[in-house]
Amino acid sequence: RGAGAESPHLQVFLRSSSGFHLPGNVELPVIMVGPGTGVAPFVGFVEHRQYLKDLQEHDHGDVYDGFWRGRHVSPADFGNLDKEPQDFPAASFAGMTLYFGCRRAREDFLFEDFLRAQAGRGEVLTSLRCAFSRDQADKVYVQHLLREDGAAVADALLNHNAHLFVCGDGLAMAKDVHQALLDLLEAHGGLNALQAQKALEALAARG
Repeated sequence: RGAGAESPHLQVFLRSSSGFHLPGNVELPVIMVGPGTGVAPFVGFVEHRQYLKDLQEHDHGDVYDGFWRGRHVSPADFGNLDKEPQDFPAASFAGMTLYFGCRRAREDFLFEDFLRAQAGRGEVLTSLRCAFSRDQADKVYVQHLLREDGAAVADALLNHNAHLFVCGDGLAMAKDVHQALLDLLEAHGGLNALQAQKALEALAARG
């Protein structure tokens, strides 16, 4: 840039999202749908759950949303945290499932080493489902994998209070994922179209 040239300007917009965070209860399953760069926040989700699990195993940490050092703590205990960790029952960590998608595994698999390592450990990220749309003749996207796993996804959402997060392309992918969820709730959850829509609205309202 020559002398006297104006510096470039970049516009940045912040938008709060009060509902886009992990549930405080680590015993609730988590389903994450994050193709492309949409996977980024879910890397943080997995890291945080792993951190909490490590706290429980090593018996150190602080109070966070009903758990202390990775163990259940009732409200009555909050004023009496001089107890030793073994005085509280250990939390049972529910699984996390991540649906990731990109064009080609060799070129576009963001955070591949981290995600494969976490899935290999199987402690918090218990299922890594990948859709590489250009690696085969028929294009495969995350919504196709959701449909394949329809029975398990419907069971987790309807019977195990799972939390569902979707991050990525809001123009096409989000609509396709929304329709896939409606369809699997009808096919595997015993709901009609209106009940499936209300179930998803309830999930969104819960945050």
